[in-house]
Amino acid sequence: MGMARPDRVNVAGGWYPLRAGGQNRQRICEDARDYRDLLGRLEAMSDRYAPEVHGYGLMPSPYHSIVRSSRANTSAAMQGLNNGDAMW
Repeated sequence: MGMARPDRVNVAGGWYPLRAGGQNRQRICEDARDYRDLLGRLEAMSDRYAPEVHGYGLMPSPYHSIVRSSRANTSAAMQGLNNGDAMW
């Protein structure tokens, strides 16, 4: 059994490399529609939680992004983004 990842330190103005992928390397994006949905959720995350998204890379699994947190709420932003993925 692996150890849990340490909590992310959230700092207003901090830069964070973020990534998420499917469980056991499963694909999270199968087609163009999935990629459009992920981009829409990334935009919605930016509108709701106010991180500045400075770059991203979309692959079938995982996706990567680099964000600057203006409100020190990166964990909440990622949770909102990834919950949307689970619902999709």
